[in-house]
Amino acid sequence: MADAVLLILVVFVAFLATNLDNLALLIGLSVRYPDRRDHVAIGYLAAMLVVGGIAAAIGKAADAVPVHYLGLLGIVPVAIGLKGLFELFKGAESPGKSRANGDGSVIALTLATQLGNGTDTVLTFSVLVADANDKADILIGAAFACMVAMFAISANVVTRHASLLHQVEHYSRRVMPFVLIAVGLFVLSNTGMDQAPGP
Repeated sequence: MADAVLLILVVFVAFLATNLDNLALLIGLSVRYPDRRDHVAIGYLAAMLVVGGIAAAIGKAADAVPVHYLGLLGIVPVAIGLKGLFELFKGAESPGKSRANGDGSVIALTLATQLGNGTDTVLTFSVLVADANDKADILIGAAFACMVAMFAISANVVTRHASLLHQVEHYSRRVMPFVLIAVGLFVLSNTGMDQAPGP
């Protein structure tokens, strides 16, 4: 039970860390298209369905990897986190974090911006799925879906308080590297939810 709670917590913080920038984009689009917020929401949900599906497919493909090597995949989120820390201390802006512009379909625009910003989510969650057993995969999927719903609701709330948008954008770059490193260390560790838990 404790392992399940820990896994759900890891999924929540991993989603938060890899999607705060996506939340900022989602809020920005909702502010820009106030009369088409339902289109923005549809584009967001479609993008998250694609991201989650790709992550699950990659994670399951890792079944071909010998089980005792799967935990080493934790190096991936650690590397992404370290890269983020390097960019943070260097003062570089990460590409693709600015608000989207364009005159195309709002659904297509939202889908494109979310997918374009979803690489870190795909990598992080594919590693979590690869390292987890079948029971844990169900928990990961359910927790992922809950976070998607929470972000959609949060965007709707924050849109009514646009001053919060700057804070979301500001803290996303500072929080993400540390959380991704922690997620990677979780994968590298041995828990009862792993494919091959230790004694």
